[in-house]
Formats: sequence, C-alpha cells, structure tokens
Amino acid sequence: MTYFFYGEDEWGLKEAIDKLVARFGEKNSTDLDVTYIDGSNLSAETLKTEKMTVGFFQDKRLIIIEDLFANRKSTEVEKIVEVLAEKEDKTITVVVEYKKIDRRTALFKSLIKKTSHKEYSSPSDVEIVKRIQERVMFRNSKISPKVANGLARILQGDTLRLKNEVDKLATFRFGEEIRQEDVEELVIADLNPNIFYLTEQLSRRNFQSSIKSFYQLSTAGVNENYILTMIIWQFRQLLIIRDLLDHGQRTAQGSGISPFVFNKSLPIAQSYRFSELKKIYQLLLECDYAMKTGVLPTEFALKILAAKICY
Repeated sequence: MTYFFYGEDEWGLKEAIDKLVARFGEKNSTDLDVTYIDGSNLSAETLKTEKMTVGFFQDKRLIIIEDLFANRKSTEVEKIVEVLAEKEDKTITVVVEYKKIDRRTALFKSLIKKTSHKEYSSPSDVEIVKRIQERVMFRNSKISPKVANGLARILQGDTLRLKNEVDKLATFRFGEEIRQEDVEELVIADLNPNIFYLTEQLSRRNFQSSIKSFYQLSTAGVNENYILTMIIWQFRQLLIIRDLLDHGQRTAQGSGISPFVFNKSLPIAQSYRFSELKKIYQLLLECDYAMKTGVLPTEFALKILAAKICY
C-alpha cells in the first residue's frame, strides 16, 4: 500500500502519519518497523531494497519518504514512482511533502494516479481554534476560545509548532484551564529573540534598526504575517500598560498580562502617551487589513508601517 500526503498543514500531516503507525501497529502482534528516508537523494534501487527488507521479528514495515519533490534526477524519480506502485504485502510506503505542491509536475500527476492520496491544506482560523481546543481536551486540560484564538494568531501558519506549544501548555496546566498568562510566559517568551528585538526597536521609534531587523528576519524565512502579528501583540500590551499607568497602577495584577511581559514592557510604555499608542495600534490594524487583502505587498506594507511608527 502506498500513500501520498501533502500540504502546508504540518500538524495535520504529522497526525495522519501517527494514525497510520497506530493503525498498522495494532494489527500486528509485533512492533511495526518505521523507517524515514530522505527523498531528495533517493534512488529507485535503494527504495526497492528498502521495500523488500522486513525485520525478522516484524510482520509489517512502514517507510516514510520525505522531500521527494526536491529530487532533481528526473529519470530516477520516474523509476521511483514505478517502485512505489509495485505491491508489497509487508510494506506500507508514505510519500509526504510538508508544503504546497505544484500540481503541474509529472511527479505530482503520477503520484495522484498511483497512490492513495490526500491534501492537508492550511486550516482556516475557525478550524485551527477548534483543533486547539480538541487537542487541549484530549490532553486533559481546558482553553477558552479567546485564548486559543490568540495562540493561533501568534503562531500563524506554523501548525506543527502550534501543536507542540499546545501540548506544552496542556502538560503545564494538566487538569486545569490554560490562561493567557501561560501563553505569554511559556510561548511568547520562548519565541525568536529577533522578533522581540524588532518590536522593541519599533516601539522605541528606531527606524534604521527596525528595518535592519526586518531584513534579518525575512532572510531567515520568517513569515511577514507572523512578524506583524507579534508587532500587534507588543503594542496591545503597551496600550494596556499605559492605561494602567494613567490610572495609577504600576503592577501586572488584574491586567491579564504576565509579570514577565509587564516588567519588560513597562519602560517602553512610559515613553508614550495613551493617545499615541492608540494611533499606532490603528495603523497596525490598517496594515493587517492591507496585507491580508493584497492591497499592498507584505514587505512594502511593513516598511511603510515602520516609517509611520518611527516618524
């Protein structure tokens, strides 16, 4: 049996593979032998040997081939597809691609014809919040739709990282409800430090450092929508803290913000007036709309945003 799973939803893809392992493992009296193969360097001969090799104490073998679409040897890839199509009673083979696939390629068309296939496209906001809540419940914890939605926004597009963070939070709050403060301390505090540097430079109105930091993040492959989400999160905290300061409160108590984030953001919030932060927050929402609707290219929109905030 040969499967072909593909798409941008890494969480969904990993779960599909886990279900295969569990399903075929339960049907056999002995452990299922699972082998991962790098498809970018794979040859047809190697795959054929792997498919025919089953351990003495194993009844079934599961072979997972990753990154086959990166294999540039076109004639070899054609042979690989033929090997995949060959029936082998004791071997289950899975071709998995953690990305959006060009449907025009010969490899894609061949795999669609000769395998049991399924696409795992990026889930909608509603679907991902539901998935978070279901996962948290499965791990014997609880999470409100509001906190789940906030967590989804922070890790927008990175579903595998999201799954791992959900598991971490559920373990931390086993049997209890996951709070916003937990997300701030266990997830946000552990994110890419360059993201924090960028948001900090923006909030300090340092345009040159902001642009430099943005380029570093882009070069590293960080998604622009994720960058904007973190900037919005940072200024939302500053708005809340500035409002508390204006009402005579200088602690995180009752604010919904963790002491860690509060103390880190307090000096920056003190440098702004509430009206200034409110105006910047409006600019952020406008930028978010422009990027999501395609009014402006994402990179250009972020540069304009940085200039408006800093000057």
